[in-house]
Amino acid sequence: MKSETKQWLIKALNDFKTAEKLLNFSDEEIITDSVCFHSQQAVEKLLKAYLVEKGVESVGYTVSNI
Repeated sequence: MKSETKQWLIKALNDFKTAEKLLNFSDEEIITDSVCFHSQQAVEKLLKAYLVEKGVESVGYTVSNI
């Protein structure tokens, strides 16, 4: 596994953990826009990790480089 791939996976996991924690706030109303944002970011970073690992150069708009 490439070092850059690992970094993207770590960032994706952090976004996933953030979304998960926001969903588990039982004493407060769920902040759905923040949950959606971090979920989307996690998926985008997972895709970026996959593309980096496969050697595919990204084009267009995507998350910034590490």
